[in-house]
Amino acid sequence: ARSVELGSGMAAQYAAAAAVRSRAAAARRRMSVSVPMGQLPEIGPDAEAEALGCERLLDEMAGLVRGATQYDAFMAARGLGCGAEGWRSEASLGCSAGMEDLRSGLQALSAQQAWAGVVKAMRMDASLEDEAARARPGGGGPRPCFGS
Repeated sequence: ARSVELGSGMAAQYAAAAAVRSRAAAARRRMSVSVPMGQLPEIGPDAEAEALGCERLLDEMAGLVRGATQYDAFMAARGLGCGAEGWRSEASLGCSAGMEDLRSGLQALSAQQAWAGVVKAMRMDASLEDEAARARPGGGGPRPCFGS
């Protein structure tokens, strides 16, 4: 139980130092904005750079969550810690308050990174298609689907 408390406390300190809660809240807010059909989602250059540039943070968070899961499996195999309830029990590092913050933040930030990557790829594709259309004889402006 003491190791779970220590691990949870360290996870909470890491989450606070990396501003995981505020970053995850911002990610959820950005991704919740409805986008009219046929248009690309709007994402500011700073938000896009932050979303695409958080790979190291995501790797670190995934490592911590994975480590907690491995610890719980190790302790459960020895009849210690998790007990019959599995990794969702009170004695589990994986479901401690600190790890729940990391897990929740990891989900939101990784979804935002994927979302920003898809938006960037769609924007670049639309831009290339618009350039190709303008280069063709009689090719006019941008495609009506994505605007300019």
